[in-house]
Amino acid sequence: MGPRVTQASSPPRPTIARRSPLRVVCGIDASSADRAAVREACRLAGPRGHVALVCIVTTGSLRSIASAPATVALERAMKQARSAGVRSSAYLVRNAHAIEGLLGAGATGDALVVGTHGHGRAAGIALGGVATHALHRATVPVLVARPPRDEAADSIMLATDGSPSSSSACELAGRIAGAGGAVVTMFTAGEAVGGRSRHALAEQAVALTEATGSEPIATSGPGEPVGAIVAAALSSGCSLLVLGSGGRTGVRALGSVSERVAHRAPCSVLVARPRTG
Repeated sequence: MGPRVTQASSPPRPTIARRSPLRVVCGIDASSADRAAVREACRLAGPRGHVALVCIVTTGSLRSIASAPATVALERAMKQARSAGVRSSAYLVRNAHAIEGLLGAGATGDALVVGTHGHGRAAGIALGGVATHALHRATVPVLVARPPRDEAADSIMLATDGSPSSSSACELAGRIAGAGGAVVTMFTAGEAVGGRSRHALAEQAVALTEATGSEPIATSGPGEPVGAIVAAALSSGCSLLVLGSGGRTGVRALGSVSERVAHRAPCSVLVARPRTG
């Protein structure tokens, strides 16, 4: 008998105390992108966290996922999570609009993980890509999962400029690295930062040291932020890139650094969007 799959309009909203284990919502679409999404969701949740696996079944659409394949995909995802040593639950959610259903489910957790099928930013906008919509509209941090590169080490790159939004990203990076023992690199793009930013960066380095037990590697690179961050992620061979978001949504998010980096990076990307509402 396979794992139990719950059918619901949306996963239940838990009451999560501050600094409690993360509850990560992971979108499942019965495609080849599922494995990478579950892998990153388990890493983000950690051994003490919980992964809610959610598959949206729509009605009246030619692209709808049938209930039977969706259930099989959820059971396969639960087995993967169990093998990773992470607790999970599965939800088959019926909604007329897949994107709305997934965003609603994501809002019940501490973070949302979505897979990607290789579409670039422009294609994602044109095709209504799930990752693009999540990056624009989610009210929680969003992780865009990609399969690991062969040469990638178990390391995390934190792209930071010392701003308040990058401090949220620092907290997430430290939490993941502390649980999994990954090495953290702090990368700053562009010209030298001012005194206030240097102080904030120093505080972030201390926080990462306390969270992981080792000092982060500090690097920087010239150029505009998007290109510099993507190039640094590529050259470092990191398995996860973490950066903050200013919290812009909808059309205003189209020009954001975090949104463009998430579509261009060679690895999985976690965007620490501030919770709203």
